[in-house]
Amino acid sequence: MPLDSSFTKFVDDNKLVHEKGLAALQGTRLAIDARHWLNNDVAKQIKEPYQAVLGGAPLTLSRLVEQRLAQFKKVGITPIFVFSGLPTQVLTSPQAHVQSADQTEIYRIREAAWAKHHAGNTTAARDEFAKAGGNITSAEFYVFLIKILRENKVEFMRAPYLQWTQMAYWVHPKERLVHHVYGPHELIMLEGVDAFITDIDMDGDEPSFKYIQKEEVRAAMTDVVDAEYRGKTITDSQFLDICLLAGLTGQLSSPRRFESEDGAKMFAKIVQMVLKFEHGVNVLESMPNHDSQQHTNHPHLKLRAILRHGMVLTWDGQCLPLSQLCSKEGADRTPTNLSDIWGLRLPNIVYYFMSVGAVQTAALASVVQGKVLELLPAGVDTTEYRDLLRKIFPLKKRAFEMLHGRLQQRDAKYEQRTAVTCHYWCYPQEEKKDIARAPPPPSEDWLVAHNDIVGKLREDKRSGAGEEKGKIDFDFVLKHFISSRAGPDVPQYNTVMEIITVIQLHTLNYLGYLQTQEEPGSRTLKTTHNVFSEALLGAGTSEFSEYCMLFIELIRTQALSCSHFTYVHYDPAISELSSKGCNPFVPSAHHPQLRLPAPYKSLEKDSENQQRGYDRCCLLVSRVWSLLPMQLSDKEAWDAEVSKDLVAFNTLVRVLLKTLRDLVEAIGASMYVERRADVDPQHFCEIPPMLPFQHNHGTAMGVVIDYIMRHDDTFGELEGDDVTRADRLAHLEKVFPCCTNLGEDLAKGFRFWKATQKVWARLEKEPHAAVGQPRAAVGQPRAAQNPLPAGWVQMENHMGFADTVLRIKLDRIIDLGEHVDAESPPKEEPSTSA
Repeated sequence: MPLDSSFTKFVDDNKLVHEKGLAALQGTRLAIDARHWLNNDVAKQIKEPYQAVLGGAPLTLSRLVEQRLAQFKKVGITPIFVFSGLPTQVLTSPQAHVQSADQTEIYRIREAAWAKHHAGNTTAARDEFAKAGGNITSAEFYVFLIKILRENKVEFMRAPYLQWTQMAYWVHPKERLVHHVYGPHELIMLEGVDAFITDIDMDGDEPSFKYIQKEEVRAAMTDVVDAEYRGKTITDSQFLDICLLAGLTGQLSSPRRFESEDGAKMFAKIVQMVLKFEHGVNVLESMPNHDSQQHTNHPHLKLRAILRHGMVLTWDGQCLPLSQLCSKEGADRTPTNLSDIWGLRLPNIVYYFMSVGAVQTAALASVVQGKVLELLPAGVDTTEYRDLLRKIFPLKKRAFEMLHGRLQQRDAKYEQRTAVTCHYWCYPQEEKKDIARAPPPPSEDWLVAHNDIVGKLREDKRSGAGEEKGKIDFDFVLKHFISSRAGPDVPQYNTVMEIITVIQLHTLNYLGYLQTQEEPGSRTLKTTHNVFSEALLGAGTSEFSEYCMLFIELIRTQALSCSHFTYVHYDPAISELSSKGCNPFVPSAHHPQLRLPAPYKSLEKDSENQQRGYDRCCLLVSRVWSLLPMQLSDKEAWDAEVSKDLVAFNTLVRVLLKTLRDLVEAIGASMYVERRADVDPQHFCEIPPMLPFQHNHGTAMGVVIDYIMRHDDTFGELEGDDVTRADRLAHLEKVFPCCTNLGEDLAKGFRFWKATQKVWARLEKEPHAAVGQPRAAVGQPRAAQNPLPAGWVQMENHMGFADTVLRIKLDRIIDLGEHVDAESPPKEEPSTSA
């Protein structure tokens, strides 16, 4: 439990945990701490050792959550899931926060697992991967859970800051917006929580729940002290001090102040000390190792303030301290310097949009705190990942400045901030980055009307433009709305469709897919395409609009290449190895053994350069395909191939997706702050699922195509001259049992590959523009420009050959039919010097 084990032992020894049948909750509204519920209920049922290295959400998550929701409905319980909101100001130093010893240990375990996996010991590797586990309570998985709740029409809310204070406000006798709360032991520390549910068992023969009552705990506390203190009453403030002095772990942390072999005796000692000295700070000051310089800035006082004066969203849309609304002591005891804990205040309207999921917290946290915290990546740490963080920071900074500028227009306190501090896990010192101080000028915006959008959608539907017809995406807005500029006038948007269209237009503009100039003699702005928007439209299908744009951004940031990664090591046993110097054709902790399919077996005895050429084709194809989602069963865990290379690449994709999504969220939040989105509040929750860059789909599609590329037509098992496509597809379905429609996914993957080939063909005409270098003047030869990055040159050399090999391989498994361009000439193999 997050409260120290001494508290758990105390309530168990005194038999303070009660149990009742679940039917007692029939007809009630139950506020559930989503983090606690995921950790203590859902996570226990997820048995997926490869989840963290496959990427994406656990395959069984959706089914397990929906089963639980159905059980709540059957009993007659109305659940309301409460998610944590903006983080508090870090109590420890930010640099210590990002350099987590726990995460380093997880990396060490996973590195040992990869070494065993590449050595062929898959059983031991699976056990090690399971030991390292996966964090399903991260912000990334909250997005998946919220999606499931939306689809099942289940209520949820994102609290302004700490979810426990929001739940305490709801259950307080003055408000009584819910009947009960379900969460961790920390709930007992909050004023107004007289009882709370600690556990719900729905799988037993007789479903039941466990609960604790605060008054019984308070009474038991007075029974364990010496006789001279038994007549004293433990106030709410003292009750909180006792729990904090016992120690906290988890979402909030506080060190254990007293050590004892017997947890119950230690807890009794803390109770007596608080009653003796009347206040927790007085207890700390009485200790011999107390630092008198910390009195006004003591972590204990900060934790008290977080729990007693936590910010909550009221039923009428205000964000106020819990103590001001519910405390017996009244608002006059609420501190005035709460910004030291919560950071700068946002307008109430932003907290509301955040509560319904219209704005995610990631886009707001750095603005509120003035800090950018970059923790260890959830996948694999590489030097390429660290380089990418540097390259995408200007985009992060732009999203930050956009929101910061809009808030400056509303609140003068934001003008005092002139820089943001960046803290990276991989660098010992923080970095300061200047931010734009002056508010940006009013946005010149697009004039889009609901009726025009509906009309264009109908046109696309009639024309049958791809499988995603009738969808507002980048392809749709580039075709129909980029010229609809309004000049200096700022219009209002009155429907969800208008908001979605304008957000995507702004996203394209901020990312540099449009070029705008004022027409001579008028105030009208003319917007036209550039190399990036032309490449996106050149894909020729709206089916993969978002994924093609992600493909372009990976090229622009040089994150997509066909070279092996340089891994950063956390395991001392292999720390001396250099993955740059490591031969990828020898099994190691870094690379699996290269398996060459026919007719490339001859390369095994040929030069290493030729082998390297084929290997780069495999890397390129598998990385591009891994951008797509795959149809996977939700009834079983993944138990097939995994790829360290694709995990490393997916780590780059995740951070780029997150940055792009933060930009989209910042654009939306800026519109809300400026009140340019005039829509009925109940419809705002419809907006986030319709916006791009929301989900990371993992590496499954890339793993499957990599397996195909690196094996011959028999896959080492099929025999005879009469092996058919159906035989090969059946074999793949046996190797990858989680894939529910492998043939359809392979056809879809090839359509996407063809689209990326068209995008590449357009970018290849202006390579210096595509990788962020200045465009060449008309007639200027390429040699006079800056040299192109090595990654671009390698892709130029291998893209065509990869396309040829892929077509040959897939045509032996599925009927490519109309997907194959019969007139396309075969591509030549790259030279041995490539």
